[in-house]
Amino acid sequence: MCRHDPGRMGYSTSAAPDEGDVLWVADVECQVMSSAAVYSERVYVGGRMEISEGAVYSFDAFTGEEIWRFDAYPSLRLPPSPRAGEFNNCG
Repeated sequence: MCRHDPGRMGYSTSAAPDEGDVLWVADVECQVMSSAAVYSERVYVGGRMEISEGAVYSFDAFTGEEIWRFDAYPSLRLPPSPRAGEFNNCG
């Protein structure tokens, strides 16, 4: 579900730790325009490369290894919304 609930309130009821550790950092060839989405042990992030072109990346959530990259048109300004069998840009 995009942004937590049908009203897209953008919060989670899950408890978060007080401190965190960086597990990995990835270099991407685009300007990241939104937060990342996590689904099924993968991290998805999208952004803008040129005025109207962008890219979506999929990374292994544990290692940061790039799984795939998709050149997107138009560029993504909202978080990717992955789910089984589909990949949408919510908003």
